[in-house]
Amino acid sequence: MTSKFTPYVIVFLVCCPQLALQKKVLKLEEQVDSLQEQVQYYKTSNKELDGRLQRLEKGLDDTKAAVVKVERAAPLPAPAPTPTPVSEPVPVKVAVGSTVSESVESKALAAHREAGVLDESELRFALELVKYGQGHLFREWGSPQEEVEQKTKLVKQLTMLDANYSGGLLKYISNARELLKSSKEGANPLAGWTPSVPEGTALEYGTSEFLQYEQAGVDEVGYAGFVLVAGGLGERLGFSGIKVGLPVEKVSDMTYLQFYCESILHLQKLFNDKHGTDRQLPFAIMTSEDTHAATEALLATNGYFGMQEGQVQLMKQEKVPCLADNDAALACKPGSPFTVLTKPHGHGDVHSLMHTKGIAAQWRTSGVKWVCFFQDTNAMVFRAIPSGLGISAKKGFAFNSLCAPRKAKEAVGAITKLTHEDGRVMTLNVEYNQLDPLLRGTISPDGGDMNDATGFSPFPGNLNQLIIAMDTYVEQLHSS
Repeated sequence: MTSKFTPYVIVFLVCCPQLALQKKVLKLEEQVDSLQEQVQYYKTSNKELDGRLQRLEKGLDDTKAAVVKVERAAPLPAPAPTPTPVSEPVPVKVAVGSTVSESVESKALAAHREAGVLDESELRFALELVKYGQGHLFREWGSPQEEVEQKTKLVKQLTMLDANYSGGLLKYISNARELLKSSKEGANPLAGWTPSVPEGTALEYGTSEFLQYEQAGVDEVGYAGFVLVAGGLGERLGFSGIKVGLPVEKVSDMTYLQFYCESILHLQKLFNDKHGTDRQLPFAIMTSEDTHAATEALLATNGYFGMQEGQVQLMKQEKVPCLADNDAALACKPGSPFTVLTKPHGHGDVHSLMHTKGIAAQWRTSGVKWVCFFQDTNAMVFRAIPSGLGISAKKGFAFNSLCAPRKAKEAVGAITKLTHEDGRVMTLNVEYNQLDPLLRGTISPDGGDMNDATGFSPFPGNLNQLIIAMDTYVEQLHSS
């Protein structure tokens, strides 16, 4: 090394002991800051945490004393001016993966791994959650010897939530943040799309055209499977039980579930009598944590209302975490920091369940060509399913949504065909509060959603009753 590098090297070497001391002080000060944050948190918590608060305050005092002791033992010199090297600077090696500071939660998790409370995979998963802004879930994790059962329960719950969501819990958090961000920024999901009236057939009940399609549907119904989305309770209707346990009418007190089972059996008999077959029409029911046991009991105690036990399959919808804020922090149950608050995810889960439970693939193998989805309290739908099946078969529809006439601006979603500027086309439900602004901004600037000569909006009302071609359905499930 030439002499022209000497001033730079000498300054670096002389500062090394002081740098080490400075790092030690900084580290202790970081501990002070961290402990102060924890003290403040526990001061606002329940009185049951007083014991832990006292221990933290003692730790804070001890750490402050250590800082003072270090500073008195070796006062830090004023920072030396950074020399300007004449030539290339001396390279400084940094250990790969090292960090200046580590979060309190990460340290606590590592301590629990060392104590055997967590295994290696659980530790990695928990650290990933911390990276995703979920460190608050582990903020109560003090000594590894304390509250072990509750901590283990939390980890198991998080692992279950991770397994239940397609793509995992981190994907759920990421998706939630994107949606929350779009909502906060007022992003328009329909920007660039132009609406038009979708292709369809308007039928009037009992007409010759209706009866022709209905007969065509009876010829197809032997190759249909039925899916009931029944995840809800009847609380909004003043009923404490499951909604499918409500009576369709009060003369016989027949429940919706009985009515649905018997309607499917009737269609099954019509097909088998006409074609001399013995086919069973499969029936899948999506339940939830709130309704699963009651639905199972209602079926079992009533002999499945005439169906074979294996003919009915229940698919339990698991819950997803509630969110506490716009950053998608997972919410903890009030008064229970070791329990994540959860909620049902929505009706769309029926498709992931049909896929993950293998039901769609199983039905396809058994010869099912059509999947008919219907809601838990719509008894009239079985008046329309056969004719809807007939239309799907005759017109080769991959996706058929049964609709009802809808008045313009009525608070009902509308089935709409959308064409994007880039050429993409899709037909789907557009919520009523989005449809009118969309029409005003595109094809109907003067009136938006207006009734036509029929007295109804040309955009029909969505009933959430779907008939989907099985081949297309399975392919889409696999691809998505």
